[in-house]
Amino acid sequence: MSSAIHLQLFMQRRTVIRFVLVLGMAVLFSPCALAKENPVSAIALFEGPSGPAYAQITGLTLNGKSEIRVCDGVPGMKLNKTIYDNLLRIQLANGTALERGADGVLTLTINSKPMCVVATNLRFERNAELTTAEAADQTALQGVVVSSSTQATDLPALKRGVRLVFVSSPDDDLARFLLAQRVNSIAGWEDFLSRDASSAHATDAKNALAALCHESAESAFARYQKSGDLALLELAQQHALEAGKVIAGYSPAIKLRARIDKELEAQLEADREKLQAYHTALTQQATGYSQLLAARKHSEELLAINPGYAPVLNLHAEIVSELRKLDSAIANAEAIALAKDYDRAVETLGPYRAFAPELAQINGIVTAAYTMHFIRGQELAGREDWEKAVSEFRRATEIRTDSKEAANALKNAESQLAVSRNREAAQRAIAKSKEYADNKEFIEAYEVLTELP
Repeated sequence: MSSAIHLQLFMQRRTVIRFVLVLGMAVLFSPCALAKENPVSAIALFEGPSGPAYAQITGLTLNGKSEIRVCDGVPGMKLNKTIYDNLLRIQLANGTALERGADGVLTLTINSKPMCVVATNLRFERNAELTTAEAADQTALQGVVVSSSTQATDLPALKRGVRLVFVSSPDDDLARFLLAQRVNSIAGWEDFLSRDASSAHATDAKNALAALCHESAESAFARYQKSGDLALLELAQQHALEAGKVIAGYSPAIKLRARIDKELEAQLEADREKLQAYHTALTQQATGYSQLLAARKHSEELLAINPGYAPVLNLHAEIVSELRKLDSAIANAEAIALAKDYDRAVETLGPYRAFAPELAQINGIVTAAYTMHFIRGQELAGREDWEKAVSEFRRATEIRTDSKEAANALKNAESQLAVSRNREAAQRAIAKSKEYADNKEFIEAYEVLTELP
């Protein structure tokens, strides 16, 4: 025998010793271990045509045998016929699970420790070597499918990713749990709990579901912190609430919700500033309705995230109260304007009239009052009733302080009124002076004329 083979056999003997320590002498020499064949039952987890699936199998064997061989410690994970024949032989029943990994290698889990294994009845052509992954390619499952999530009766191929969990007898509840565990999604766990609420595995399922919900919440919160997108903050809140519904008092979710509330408090500052800007606009008779609208929109977004958070509720209520006051004033002014009492309608608007450039309803009332006084002023000017024309134009400029049209009309009317008043004063002075002159009171007649502008 060559030195290479001696080395491989030595390595294999070391593996046997380690395996014995893991498995235990009682297991190795039990009737189960020494039995010629000992078929087992297993739940197979695999990728079906429509996604993850399971099948429950009885009488399970690999290549027609329940006996397998341990390949841990094989140098380079390569087998030839001599090494293969000297591998330690054990029963599938000694393990708790068999899985084919992404590397293609089969591992049997014994006492929570995975060990490399290969099936029996492998073919070695012309002294060829096989890697452990190639050995797994020659492995086929045999047995009887007693139930399946896909309703199929065919055994799944032992592809990469397939996992077999050994059971004493078929167990539909465990099979559904293991499938949900394999999928490990919120929808998968919710589906399991909706059908198996009283399952012996319900607690584990709830813990897994709560953890996934919290993980999704943390992910959304992290993305919110980078983008500032409130939709992500709302998503984080929703997932945190879901985690709390699955497990009452779920600590990680409670802590995250506290962090979300802090974010809401920080976001409220912008709305408080907008509300203050609105109040300042009212005081200074300037535009500012848009500030109130923006505060309402933003506070509604915050309210949607956590409707029960008191600071958001209180500020939103204050904003809504201001809007109701404004709406009430507009409604009253519109009712009065219907009777064409436009001056009283404008008076009813009070400080809100400054929002005419921003609100069509207010602008309509203000425009009606302005137009009424401006047209009256024009009519009176046409009749050269300058005193009354001045009064109407002045009222028009008070209603629309930015109207150049009204300002020019008022200036012209005041000028005409001054000319008219001077003319009348001159006529009166001349008449009085003539009266003095007729009475030979020439000094008085002169003084009356000198008093004219």
